[in-house]
Amino acid sequence: VSLIILGLSVIYIYFQKMFGFLRLQKNFIRGFTHELKTPVTSIQLYIDTFSKYEIDRKSQLKYLDYMQKDVKRLSSQIQRILNLARLEGGKDRVVFEKVNFSSFIRETWNSYPNIVKELDLIVEDRDVFISIDKGLFEMLVINIFNNAIKYNLSDKRFLKISFYEKKKELKIFFTDNGIGIKRKDLKRIFRQFYQVSKKQRNGGTGLGLYLSQMIAKRHKGKLSAKSDGAGKGCSIILSLKKRGSV
Repeated sequence: VSLIILGLSVIYIYFQKMFGFLRLQKNFIRGFTHELKTPVTSIQLYIDTFSKYEIDRKSQLKYLDYMQKDVKRLSSQIQRILNLARLEGGKDRVVFEKVNFSSFIRETWNSYPNIVKELDLIVEDRDVFISIDKGLFEMLVINIFNNAIKYNLSDKRFLKISFYEKKKELKIFFTDNGIGIKRKDLKRIFRQFYQVSKKQRNGGTGLGLYLSQMIAKRHKGKLSAKSDGAGKGCSIILSLKKRGSV
């Protein structure tokens, strides 16, 4: 009887997890479809406008600018899925390069004018050398930048980068002044397809931090999150084991 009860319990837990994953997957498909459909619909609207009406040059340039932004948004979502497939398939080759992380993160921030416009960056003034794959790490950092912008209601958004070193470990703190995260969501945000409540959802597919976690693992590290609660900001913490070149 005990074995039967144990077996039924295991089956129940398995199906609960499976249904939970299917629910997350369904939410992802719904959200991703929306993320693709919105820019496509917008672009189609502007094309129809161009084809049906005579438009002055100033208006043309304005509409073309809107279309370019929609194309970038569409391309970004498609690239995110391709990056995820590549990482999950283990087809990417990690090429480590020693960099000064303080300089690297400033250079990455400066490479994206739209992020510079929306987010102030405060980096602790010290040299911290780590070995990373620059292409992969750029994706990780950009995901954190974007979250610091999307989940932030402050008039002046900022992200503060600080470092904490132990003998065999380096921790990098990415601390924003955003809406914060409830304690129950601190671990869940790194799950595939997971998004916070609908009230806090601001676009996205629930893949950004999952993808970032995979990149961290490729570097023998991990991501975690810390927040004092709603409205009190959030810290994404990257923990890395020190290599000989750190």
